[in-house]
Amino acid sequence: MIRLIRSLPFLYAMPLGFIWLSYYFRQSLSAQIIIWGIFAALHLYLFLVEKIALALPAFLPVAVYVANFIVWGNGSPLIALLFAALPLVLVHRPAHYHWYAALAFLSLVIPGRFDDARHFTLYILFALAAAIIYFFSRKDFLQRMFGENERGVVKGPKEGPRHAVEDPHLALMKYCERMRLWNKVPVAIKVVELRDEEGLILGTNALFRLTGLILLAIKNRCAIPCNSLLEEKEHLPLLPEYNKRVYFPVGLFEGDTALSIPEYVVVIDAFYEGDKQVLVDTLLPLKDDVIELLRMAATFERILTERKRQEKLFRGAREMLDSFSRERLFNASAWSVLNFVPDAATVLITECNDGEHKGSVYRMHEENGEPLSLEKITPITADELRDAGSIQAMMIEGKIGKMTEIRDINKRRDKNQLFSEPQFADLNRHSQMLAFLLQHKDAPQGTISVFLDSDRAVEPQTKSDLSLLSRILSSALNNIEMYETVQNLSNIDGLTGLYNRRYLQERITNMTSEASRSGMPLAVIMLDIDHFKKVNDRYGHKAGDDVIRFLSRVVKSSIRKVDVAARYGGEEFFILLHNTTHDGALKVAEKIREIIQDAIVPADGNQINITSSFGVSSFPALAQNAGDLVKSADDALYESKESGRNRVTLYAPKPS
Repeated sequence: MIRLIRSLPFLYAMPLGFIWLSYYFRQSLSAQIIIWGIFAALHLYLFLVEKIALALPAFLPVAVYVANFIVWGNGSPLIALLFAALPLVLVHRPAHYHWYAALAFLSLVIPGRFDDARHFTLYILFALAAAIIYFFSRKDFLQRMFGENERGVVKGPKEGPRHAVEDPHLALMKYCERMRLWNKVPVAIKVVELRDEEGLILGTNALFRLTGLILLAIKNRCAIPCNSLLEEKEHLPLLPEYNKRVYFPVGLFEGDTALSIPEYVVVIDAFYEGDKQVLVDTLLPLKDDVIELLRMAATFERILTERKRQEKLFRGAREMLDSFSRERLFNASAWSVLNFVPDAATVLITECNDGEHKGSVYRMHEENGEPLSLEKITPITADELRDAGSIQAMMIEGKIGKMTEIRDINKRRDKNQLFSEPQFADLNRHSQMLAFLLQHKDAPQGTISVFLDSDRAVEPQTKSDLSLLSRILSSALNNIEMYETVQNLSNIDGLTGLYNRRYLQERITNMTSEASRSGMPLAVIMLDIDHFKKVNDRYGHKAGDDVIRFLSRVVKSSIRKVDVAARYGGEEFFILLHNTTHDGALKVAEKIREIIQDAIVPADGNQINITSSFGVSSFPALAQNAGDLVKSADDALYESKESGRNRVTLYAPKPS
């Protein structure tokens, strides 16, 4: 209820209702006082007691209505405020705009007259003003209508990063751009990042092969000044306004520069008429400045990398914790790992449930060069993992640790292969595996394994993050199990422990549809305790409950796990037999009938003999849909009752 009261529709519909009441009782001053007194008291209660934030724009149409049609008598100049408030509401309370416009419009219409030209014109003008202000406030609307012309009708967002952390080399690029004169020497600075045998000019996409003097400077790890370049080998042309160049190979090692492995080359062009060595000494402070800026950029890169890592970790954890089904949870977990670990190729998630160890294999496919989205990721293999000697099975049994790392998987042969079962054999082609145990309060739930094609050792930070994701998966899986437990409790009959009638109706529809798709038969049994009223009358209702509990135990022990048994009514029970013909159902029903007939039921200190009657039907042989299936079984049960009880009757369709 509180959620409804807090909603915008309610906060705007309530003033509209009071406006309508006020207009309806417009001839009575006492009614006006009562109506608006209740309005004020109600809003004070919501604000002071319930702590609900009120919709302030909704008060303006109310105030204008009161002033316009009660105080001024339908001639208030305050109507202009309704128009003036439109852009203000749109700017400061955009979510309220549609509701405010509707309330203001109706506050004009309710007391107005359509046959009055002035009133009708006012309605049209207000509707047009509300629509025009809304559409012309949207940038995408303006862009579609006019585009971004030279006059800048629409100012798009400025290009480029807003902070050095977003572009680690931003400060360096600004320094190189601004440094045009040093000690009265005109200079131009470029920084080349070394990548194996190639160089990348920072701030551009220019990648070139390292040759000539720049390569000589890198090999000798010393500054090389020159008057002219080897044009046929150099890829950094010397501009006409400069006559000398100095190559400074630099590294970011904090110790001796001579020991530092070159990671960058600072290229400084200058116009200088003096000695080259003097020029080198003159430009050394510039080189030192660039080194400090490169070190700062490296720090920013680490910050940016850490932030991206944490963002991926947070997004993955959020998707996992927001999942309320196993399928969604496992999909989100695999998607998170595949996005989080750059070298991850495949993910295997296993779960122990009802004595079975099931495994699902996920792989990140790409669509048009883009990674597969969470909504489209599905397991490429989902089957039971039966190999008790697998790493995953031994982790669950506690034979090995909670985290296992295995390398050189693809080098194992024959019997030494990690996975012997054909459905999981494709996992043997990967290079290494990291497996983590899923457990909650020391109870094993399953495992999550990450397979990598790279031979590089996994970094400790990545292992720690994967361990964290596995713990989040365990927690989310436990939440789903508790949710399913609560759901099951709502579907269980409290007296018998069987399913209740509501759940049965859902299952009948689902199992009938499944049988129709698969072509497999579905049989049903409906049974009823004979003369149950006499049991209650003679022995009491407690004894009757004991009889019902006894019969439910017999039914539960006589069917398979895939079958469904439910309490249909007071002493009526219903059984759904998966992939069973009516002949098979007759045998099950007869077996249950004989057990009940031969049993002596202890009921509230009494020994009671009971019997039951049964009706049997099947789909699609004897019924064409779920409704017919229930009705035919009920008709067969009625036939058993009419024929003397304590018997099993197969439904026989009546001739048309």
